[in-house]
Amino acid sequence: MSVITQVSLKTAETSLPRHFPGRLYLDADILPSSLQRRFALGIISGAVFLTSIAFIPLLPEYWSAMVVVFSAELVCGIWCLRPAPTRRLRLDHKGWALAEADGVLLPVSLEAEARVWPWLVTMGLRYRNGRRLTLLIMPDSLPPADYLRLRIWLVTQVKA
Repeated sequence: MSVITQVSLKTAETSLPRHFPGRLYLDADILPSSLQRRFALGIISGAVFLTSIAFIPLLPEYWSAMVVVFSAELVCGIWCLRPAPTRRLRLDHKGWALAEADGVLLPVSLEAEARVWPWLVTMGLRYRNGRRLTLLIMPDSLPPADYLRLRIWLVTQVKA
């Protein structure tokens, strides 16, 4: 089951509701996901395999085209498999905040929609200066309790 939530901009911009019992709802480090890395490695391996099968009948004449395609796949593979930074995500009575790799927590606001699946959460965030960022959060990126807490908050904040 998947849920696409239309996060209310009013809810995303303001603090937590008054009935919220604590001052801190979520404070977790988003670690690089090994599942995401394996998935990307599988896609890259499949692309190289299918490209090599496609070029086998054409090899003597089109070896230069094959080298160019393999080089492009190698560059894309290296880019996709680069280490992701550890980020810190916080939701408290002041709203959302995000820190990049041991940096300072900066206030962010949620974009208009978040997608929530059991195996993936995507969140669009916007810094105060207008820069946008999309977070892909997999279950192995957060502790299980924090991942569940994040999913519950996103699902319950649906715009009516």
